[in-house]
Amino acid sequence: HDHHHDHNHHISSASDQCSPSSSSSSSSDKPEKLTEDQAALIVKFNAFGDDYEDLAAAALRGAAVPHSHVGLWPQFAMFNHACLPNAVHYNVGHAMVVRAVEDVPAGEELTVSYLGREEFSPVGARQAVLQERWGFGCKCARCQLEQQAPHTLQRSLEQVYATVMRDIRPRFLEAVEQQNHSQLVQVYAGLQQQEDQLNQQLQDHISSLSDSAVLVLQAAVYDLFELLLFCEHLVGEGSQLERMHNILARIGRCFAILDCISKGAELHVYMASRMLQHAVSLRGNDSVQAQAAAQLFLEAFKLRYGSQLEHGLQMQLMEANKQVAEEFLM
Repeated sequence: HDHHHDHNHHISSASDQCSPSSSSSSSSDKPEKLTEDQAALIVKFNAFGDDYEDLAAAALRGAAVPHSHVGLWPQFAMFNHACLPNAVHYNVGHAMVVRAVEDVPAGEELTVSYLGREEFSPVGARQAVLQERWGFGCKCARCQLEQQAPHTLQRSLEQVYATVMRDIRPRFLEAVEQQNHSQLVQVYAGLQQQEDQLNQQLQDHISSLSDSAVLVLQAAVYDLFELLLFCEHLVGEGSQLERMHNILARIGRCFAILDCISKGAELHVYMASRMLQHAVSLRGNDSVQAQAAAQLFLEAFKLRYGSQLEHGLQMQLMEANKQVAEEFLM
């Protein structure tokens, strides 16, 4: 697939880039030793690092502090990137886990996302990161959909993303740290204004966009929707019942985006867990809404961990995810 890069190409490119030029050929069949620069380039293109391992699994293992890690997993390093991957990956201890998150036809390539939080950015920003870090551009289905969107809509996504990340998000974090209620109210108003502008642009082109296309486009500004959720929780107006309804609606929007482009990711599981808790609080454990949310949580959980777990362990791991989600997402 032309949207993927070739790891073996990286290895040979690293060797070519660092090898001294020579017109003489060696009669020895022994492979040449890598220089430090060659080895460094191979590591740069193929190593993986993260600030933490799977938090729920770490809690279940009794780890006081989850592992942060960087390393080379040779088989994992052969996976290519897509911004809309069909597999999820994460660490449990020193092991790298990779699971398919959708049915993959025989012979089709498994892909993972190389991006961390940058996956929630417009296509131009994602392409810049991929080019800078790994030297390739992506032409996956998600990238093509965004690039084929009307130019006014593309510009709107870029403008909203820039405003949220450069201006509103820093002010949100500052207000939370300082417990500044009035600033949080201003931040919330600014976020709602950005949401209104984006919704107007989407509405103008809604006839040419499928529901899934809208979610893919909204993923480019996912931080907008997550910050709206946090602000609704912190400074939302109205009665307690109205606020609970609004929070559940905000969670539902975030979950729908994650369920479209980030299946099986920790945030996908966490958001499903919070949706379940709020549905139970609002409607009751036996309500249709709570039962539907419970099914979505189970599906997200199984995408990440599989269906093969012993029942007792599965229940413990689900509970651990609920606890982490409560800390992570309020």
